[in-house]
Order: sequence, then structure tokens, then C-alpha cells
Amino acid sequence: MKRLKNDFNKKINLNNIGKSIKLLRRIEKRIRYLTDEIRRKDAREKIILGSLVVKAGLRNADKSFILGCLIHAAKLNTNSKEYKDFEKIGRSAFSDTRGQDDKQFRS
Repeated sequence: MKRLKNDFNKKINLNNIGKSIKLLRRIEKRIRYLTDEIRRKDAREKIILGSLVVKAGLRNADKSFILGCLIHAAKLNTNSKEYKDFEKIGRSAFSDTRGQDDKQFRS
């Protein structure tokens, strides 16, 4: 039987193994970077969402109440009058309170 050039019995080239290890390390480093980036983006998004709760004056509100409001809002049709009304209130709050805290919205 004729042997091929890339036969498994051929001696291992240590130079190629070294290059492969370096490549593997670069790939692992890139994966860690991307994982960290995803975690940072997620944390930033949660901070922004939390700040909306504060801006609405609900800092001390019951968590179940806040979640209930959000679930109700999530079920709204984007074309409904109620959705449009909430959106209008939110836009107004953003434009009226740039740089202010949540005290203005408390009753």
C-alpha cells in the first residue's frame, strides 16, 4: 500500500503546534473580550431601564406594582390609543426634565 505525504506516521512539526497554540490563545482572548462586552452592554441596559423607573417617580413603589405596569404596557398594541397616550406622556417627560431628578413627577 502506497503511503500519502500527509501520513499520520509522519513526525509532528513542533513549529505548527506552536502556531496553533498561539492562534488558539488569540481566539480564547477574543471570546473573553466579546463575552465581557456583552455583559457590559447588558448591565448598561439594565441601568438605563432602572433610571426610567426612578424618572417616573417610582423609586419607592412596590416591585410587583412596577412589574404589573410593565407587563400591562408590553401587552398593548402599538397602534392603540392607550399606547399612544403613554408614549406622549413619556416624550413629554423626556423633553421637560432633561437633567432633573424624579421629584417633579411625584404627586
